[in-house]
Amino acid sequence: MAVEKSPDSLMDGIRKGKSLPPLIFVYGPDTYTRNRLISQLVEHLLPSEKDRVFALEEWEARETDPGHLLSTLKTLPMGQRLKVVVLQRFETASASLLKEEKKRDQNPRRETDSGLDNALLRYIAHPSRNTLLLISSAAGLRKNSRLYRALPHAAVLVPCSQFTASEASRFVRAFLSENGKRASATWVEQLIGMVGPDAARLASELEKVLLLSGDRETLSEEDLEIVSAAEMPRDVFALLNAITAGQKGKAMEIIREILRMPEPPLRILAVLSWHYHLVLKARVLIQEGNQKELKRLHHSRFVVDKITRQARGMSMERLRRAFTRLRETDRLLKGSRLPPLQVMEQLVFALSTLESERGG
Repeated sequence: MAVEKSPDSLMDGIRKGKSLPPLIFVYGPDTYTRNRLISQLVEHLLPSEKDRVFALEEWEARETDPGHLLSTLKTLPMGQRLKVVVLQRFETASASLLKEEKKRDQNPRRETDSGLDNALLRYIAHPSRNTLLLISSAAGLRKNSRLYRALPHAAVLVPCSQFTASEASRFVRAFLSENGKRASATWVEQLIGMVGPDAARLASELEKVLLLSGDRETLSEEDLEIVSAAEMPRDVFALLNAITAGQKGKAMEIIREILRMPEPPLRILAVLSWHYHLVLKARVLIQEGNQKELKRLHHSRFVVDKITRQARGMSMERLRRAFTRLRETDRLLKGSRLPPLQVMEQLVFALSTLESERGG
């Protein structure tokens, strides 16, 4: 039976010189991680451009002729000790994969193997010692499929699912380190809270942060200003509108609706925290009369105007109280047994009350 490994575990073993498996099946909904792992493997195993010209073959599964693929897998690489064959988008051509509709179908019909499946069955019965076959698929293999049962013991399955919180944190830190940057644990946590644990979105937002930060090695809260929370549900921005308008009843209704979706409470908290940090910075810039920096507060002029209006109506004392509430909510969500909905309702009510106060 094939062994299952995480992307990091697989790469660590290969970099340490452990024996190379004949087949690596990389699967799951996280396309970014699948592509990144394949790129890392190719760069490590075929480090020069010359190596890749003679020893790398890349195929799209749907466009692959099974007989031609089988011949390629068996052919020795020209002047190279190893050939790497990458088979992309396997889910478009195989009948051996898990499908969502089977969960709803009580009596699914038996599917016959595709031509590509049959070619692979023939190959993995006697794989070449000089070839690494890398298969990338959005879905995993069915455990009752002939292809899964035929996998050699040395084959490796690499699941690429959405990150857990700790995996997302490791990913962000590794990404920053590879690019000569560092950030505090709070900074990393806030970024993940705003963006979510999706690898592709994290990478995209981190690229923006790298451009903004320039040559600075240590990142600060200011560098989060360019991060977009636009992937959040529209209701989160409706919540912000209700809070800033001091509409306590409406804000309470919206937070209940959001958490029914369900949207992680810590992610909602991160967006609220990001918003109030912008308000604080805007208020400081207004006091300093720094209109130039105020206009550069956010890449969206609409956001700048909205934040500026809110900052003009809030005293520093009310902002301090808002941040106290945000920190307390963070502590309660992470370390208390109170229901998250109750904790978030208390926060939303308190912030809306602060916004409805006059004077200061």
